[in-house]
Amino acid sequence: MKNYKKLLVVFLSLLIFICSIAVSGCGTDNSIVPPTPTATDDPSQGGEQSQSDSDIRFYFESDASKMHTDLQLEYLNDAYSKVAKYADGKKELSKPEPVTIKWQTSGKATDCELYISDDENFASYRTIPVKSNTVSVYNLKVRTKYYYKLKATVKGKTATSDVQTFTTSSVVPRFIDCDGITNMRDLGGYNAKGGVVRQGLIYRCGRLNVSESKTLQVEISAEGIKTMRELGIKSEIDLRLTKLLYGSSDIREVGGLTDKSVIGDDVKYFQCPMEYANGVSNSENYTQVRKVFEILADSDNYPVIFHCNIGTDRTGFIAYLLNGLLGVSREDLVRDYLLSNFGNIGGARSESNIVSYVNAINNCAGNSLSEKVEKYLNDVIGVPQEHLDAIKDILIAEHSYTDTVITQATCQQEGVVLHTCADDEALSWYENTGYGDHDYEETGDSDILRCKVCGKETVRIEPGVLPSIYTAVDYIESNGTQYIDSGFIPDSNTRVVTKIDFDTVSDGNSHNAFSATPGERAREYGFLCNSGEYVTRYGDDIYLNSLNYPNKPFVIDMDKNVLKIDGETVYTHEEKEFSCGCSLYIFSCNKNGSSYRPAAMKLYSMEIYDNGTLVRKFVPCYRNSDNVVGLWDLVNGKFYTNNGTGAFTYGQN
Repeated sequence: MKNYKKLLVVFLSLLIFICSIAVSGCGTDNSIVPPTPTATDDPSQGGEQSQSDSDIRFYFESDASKMHTDLQLEYLNDAYSKVAKYADGKKELSKPEPVTIKWQTSGKATDCELYISDDENFASYRTIPVKSNTVSVYNLKVRTKYYYKLKATVKGKTATSDVQTFTTSSVVPRFIDCDGITNMRDLGGYNAKGGVVRQGLIYRCGRLNVSESKTLQVEISAEGIKTMRELGIKSEIDLRLTKLLYGSSDIREVGGLTDKSVIGDDVKYFQCPMEYANGVSNSENYTQVRKVFEILADSDNYPVIFHCNIGTDRTGFIAYLLNGLLGVSREDLVRDYLLSNFGNIGGARSESNIVSYVNAINNCAGNSLSEKVEKYLNDVIGVPQEHLDAIKDILIAEHSYTDTVITQATCQQEGVVLHTCADDEALSWYENTGYGDHDYEETGDSDILRCKVCGKETVRIEPGVLPSIYTAVDYIESNGTQYIDSGFIPDSNTRVVTKIDFDTVSDGNSHNAFSATPGERAREYGFLCNSGEYVTRYGDDIYLNSLNYPNKPFVIDMDKNVLKIDGETVYTHEEKEFSCGCSLYIFSCNKNGSSYRPAAMKLYSMEIYDNGTLVRKFVPCYRNSDNVVGLWDLVNGKFYTNNGTGAFTYGQN
């Protein structure tokens, strides 16, 4: 027993001694014995030692690979139309993750400050007081190299570390953490025509003060205002209504604001009240849209924050027009709108909410979306061309890359941009030659290309040809749980030609061969079977009572409002103008972002036309490497696989 007690005392003494050799933090009493310096030519390497002019030693480790939450990243890596799986607008999910910097010194450190800048000469920088060994830095730009250094006092000596570096995540968009408001993000960072949209110049968000209040009630906190000041906000554009809302009362949507921003008296405050009851793209808002673009044409007004009540619909309309003008892709524009579901906005939004102005823009002349948006702003809304040109000059940054490569490429590993090619004037930035997002070169295999930067391999894509790594089959078959998202949004000008073998069923339920509906019958499109009867959808539901085709393959040709089966016209709908606002599902119905009543059937072929232009030509096939069954699109060179459960099967006749 005595020996046991002696061993216990020795063990506790040793434990106390080990604990006393603790990592130093700002304001702590312990120091560390510095390790032997490790030689390195790159002081930014995590964990390596940086030696200052004094005998104080600094040790750093930084992590900038993740600036989004797991939920945000899951959605950003998924189809934009599936936002309902991740957020419904009823919870605050729009806050970003910080960049973390861990540090140590060779002794007790006090009076610690971190300096961080995106300029290697620190021409401008943020100063962050440091109180622990881990510093969380919010609201950094994405796709950006940062420089930082730490100043600290150790044993009466003050020293500043060598400059360290890290590169932030390349994932767009840049969410902003601003206390007291929701749904805030930078419009910059997106690839645009001829460059990228500059970050740090224009932001969208929800309201800064209570709406529909008789008096001013500020919602943004003092910390939030500090964030706005750090972002350098010079102007606030408020899209909320200034008129009396309830008869003779003195309640206005702006909630007591008149001519001053709650951010500070030195911030310009512009009221551009836009109606929303009749649709944000209604002509009654054109005057205010012109005013917004006039404000944005003046470089002295930047950086700018603009918002309505919840920062979603009126704000989303302006954001769509602005980034659309700059050449941001349609997918990025729609996703940016749907990202408002991550804010606490009181309810969900879907793509159907923006279909009115999306259709109006698409009806304008132009060879690209940016040209159509510019035409819409010019001819429909009446924004002067000089304002549009000035905005493009202010907000589009040229690519700083000098490589000449075979395709426009953005190659990434673990969220870090490794390579982006020089812009090709013949292509807008978001278009490519068909080989994807890497700088590919030939390999020994004539069907395979390899990225010169990261080594990723891909199949060579030739328009209209099924790649050799796939095997064509006569049909693919669903058992009623599989479906494919075509990625195409049908409207009244859509044509679908498909050959299917469709089991008619009489279980009282609908079984969709292909369909899309935003939940409104006047905007439905598709073909299905319900209770043993075939149904055609073209802005309505029409039961084809006399059609009882046997269980054999037949060809459906839905050409706008005319339906043919096996070449025979069986129904002509009344002509309409509509858009579903959600993509067409094959083997199922896309009911506002969710699969609804999928069908058990065989699909032999499918072609989709948009106003006479072939946009999808699907070939049933399987991938040789893993036997995954799906549809290869000969138009876009893309393999579409199951979005449901289970797996497709295939067959040869």
